Amino acid sequence: EPPNVAQEKLVPVVQALAEDFGDDAQMLGNVAAPGVDRGKVCAITISLYDRILQLPEADAAMVLRSLAEAV
Repeated sequence: EPPNVAQEKLVPVVQALAEDFGDDAQMLGNVAAPGVDRGKVCAITISLYDRILQLPEADAAMVLRSLAEAV
């Protein structure tokens, strides 16, 4: 699947993280920032993967592959 399809599948996951964690969800964009709350980053990351794994299996696999390729 094209990367934009994986990104589309990720949109509701990211929206749910924003609803659950508010502005703190943005910490995932810069986890190495000075003073970042590492415990909160871990909680948000766990929630991210939990939500991805709740997607249909093929969608979850596609999203996980796209995240791995982005690293």
